[in-house]
Amino acid sequence: MYCRIICLLFSALLLALGACQEYQSSSKGKQKVQNVKIITDTVVQDSLFKVLDRLTNESIPEMKRRDSLVFLMLPLQASCPNCRKKTIDSIVKYKDRLDGEHYVIIIGNGSKSIEGYFSQQNKHMPYAHGIFYDTTELSASAGMRFTNPNIYYSYNKRVYQKVSCLPATIKADLHNFFYNQ
Repeated sequence: MYCRIICLLFSALLLALGACQEYQSSSKGKQKVQNVKIITDTVVQDSLFKVLDRLTNESIPEMKRRDSLVFLMLPLQASCPNCRKKTIDSIVKYKDRLDGEHYVIIIGNGSKSIEGYFSQQNKHMPYAHGIFYDTTELSASAGMRFTNPNIYYSYNKRVYQKVSCLPATIKADLHNFFYNQ
C-alpha cells in the first residue's frame, strides 16, 4: 500500500512537471517575435536593391555597391509613435557614426512635413553623409509600403534580408544597425 502511494505521488509529480514544462515552452514561443525575413527570390533581391539605390540618389560608389550594405528606412507618417520616436532619437544621436556601408532613408509624405516630426521631439533634421530623404514617395511608388521602420541588408547589389522593426524589437534592431558597423 505504501509503495502504491509513493508511485502515485511520483506519477503525479512527473505529470505536473511535464505540464509546467509544456506551458513554459508554449509561452516562450509566444514571446519570440519573428520580424526577420530572408529574401531568396533573385528578382526581388535585385529590384529591392535598385529601389534603395534610387532612394540614395545613386550616390553609392559602384565598388561599395558590391560590399555589404545596410539601409534603415523610416516611414514617418506610417510608423507607430514609439518606433518613430526611438528611431528619430537614434538617427539624431548617431548620425555621425554612419560609415560608408550604413544608410538612413527617411520617408516623409502626407500633411506633416519631415521637419515637423523632428521638431515635435525637439530635434533638428539631421544632414549628414548617409542620410537621405524620400519626399517624392518614390519608395511607395516602387511598392515599398510598410508601417514601421525596416532595415534591409544587401550584398553585391542584392537585398538578402529584411528586418521589420516592431515595438517589441525596435530597441535591439536599432542597436544592431548603429552599433554593428
